[in-house]
Parts: sequence; C-alpha cells; structure tokens
Amino acid sequence: MSLDVTLLEPGFSLGMSHGTLEVRQNGATLQSIPLHRIRSLSIGPGISFSSDLAVALADLGVHLLALDAMERPGAVLVSPSPWRDPRLLRGQALALQGGAAVAVVRQLIQAKVCHQGRLLRLWARNVDPGGPVRGGLADLGRDLDGFLEAIGLASGLEEIRGLEAQAARLYWKGVSLVIPFQGRRYPNAPDLANRLLNYGYAVLARAWLRIVLLAGLEPHLGMLHADRQGRPSLVLDLMEPWRPWVDRTIVGLLRQRVPLSSDDVGLSLDTRHRLIAALNRAFSARSGSGAALRDLWLANTRHLGAHLADGRPWRCPRLHP
Repeated sequence: MSLDVTLLEPGFSLGMSHGTLEVRQNGATLQSIPLHRIRSLSIGPGISFSSDLAVALADLGVHLLALDAMERPGAVLVSPSPWRDPRLLRGQALALQGGAAVAVVRQLIQAKVCHQGRLLRLWARNVDPGGPVRGGLADLGRDLDGFLEAIGLASGLEEIRGLEAQAARLYWKGVSLVIPFQGRRYPNAPDLANRLLNYGYAVLARAWLRIVLLAGLEPHLGMLHADRQGRPSLVLDLMEPWRPWVDRTIVGLLRQRVPLSSDDVGLSLDTRHRLIAALNRAFSARSGSGAALRDLWLANTRHLGAHLADGRPWRCPRLHP
C-alpha cells in the first residue's frame, strides 16, 4: 500500500539509509519508511532533508512538497528529466481562446453539484430517520439536481459560476441541518467546522497538485478560477468536484465526536494529524470503478490532457461520496 507521508513537527531531519526514509530528531531515528512505499511526501517549516533523499525521491517519481507557514505548497521538488508533453501545455493554453474551457468547466461543476446532491441524500438516509431533517435534506438534494440541466445549457463561464454559487447556497443550508454550522467562512474562520473545512480543502489541493504534475499539465494555468500570481488555478479547478469527499469526512468526524480542537492560532497539531489521516483514507478508498479514488483522478486528468491536446473525448466522473 502506497503512503502519503506528512510531517509537520519542526526539528525533524530527513535522510536516507539503505533505500528507506529516516525520520530523525536529536540524533535518534524515530521512523523508517521504505522509499518504494511512499507516494508523496509533504514537510512543514523547520524540517530539513538531505540532497540524497531528494534525488532518490525524484528518481522514483515521488513529489516532495515543502509547505509554508500556512501549510500551503511553498516549493515542489521533481525530477528535471523531460516529463511534460508540449502538446498538453499548448492545448491547455489555448483552451480559453478556443472555447474548450467552457465545456471542461461545465463538466467539472455539473459533477460537483451532482456529488453535493448525492451527499445530501446520503445524509438524509442516515440522519434523523423519519424526522424533519431527513425530509429537508432530501428536498435540498432534489433541488440541486435541478441545477444540472441549467449548467449544461449555460453559454459561458460567468453563467456557470453564477449557477454554481446558487447551488452552493442550497448545499450549505443542507450541511447546517447535519452539524452546527452558520455558513461558509474562508480566511480567519471563527468556528471549528469552517477551520476544518478550510484545512481539509488545503489537503485536497496538495493531493491535486501532485495529480496535475504527474499528468504533465501546468498547475497555474486554469479555466474556472481567475489567474493570480502564485495561485494554482488548474489545481483549484480540478479539485472542485471532489470537495464533497472532504465535507463528508469532516461531518463524519464531528458527528462521531472525534476529539478535534482549535485555538486562536488555528487547528491543534493532533487535530491536523487526525484530519490528514482521515482524508488520506477517503482519497485512497475504492471508487465505483474499483480503482482507488486517487488513481481514478490521475487517469481522468491524463484523459483531460489528451482532450485538450487533440480533442479526444473526456468526461468528469460522477460517483457517490
């Protein structure tokens, strides 16, 4: 089983010995992980690593993400060997001019709204059987289904964005029926639920950065999200349909009363570790096709690259969260 390793505690030093990753602190080895079992490695500020380890990971195709103080990818170490097809980058760059972007974004947002509706119906079956919450969730799920045709008929990106925003208001109304929740808040969220969601989406974005790089696409050249210096727009575009997997995981942790906490600074270290572990399980679970969800993401993103390069058919999968 491949591992997505995340190390956040400052003071660790990482090295390599006999084909294994060695996690050390104060001269003592705390953990040894065979390199061939590592799928990705993310490290927080204050963690050092050896150049031998960086080269070995690159040779194996493992991306090493160095996170900044906000735990966003600050740097990515990859192999310098040629791995991106110019046709993919050219097709990606021309997508906005040729109209391909609208078709791709339409697929992404239809899949997102479909997944949101399915998640509300899942909660309707499992929460408050026979009670008013169940009926409210089911009704909101059906209302979300009504947006799928409208998004399919939308003529441009702005119209699709507007429909997505309308659907989001209904979806978050449904979430508020399942957990104590006063609506989405982004930066400086005051409540635990929003802090968990914001952190969970950051973990999802790190997973999708790896997918985009492995597929040979340019992470900063998106279609739905506006261009901004340093913003991985394509990563944010492609992760949109899969946000409900983060939502389901967090709602599950809260309803199971798993110990989770935050303070004035943010989520506690234990909470971040628990959430990362739970999300890694969710992203590695088998999808409807039988493949792990991460593997499905990579295969589908490679198909998207072929679609942008030479027009081959592509469709965003629709699954059950």
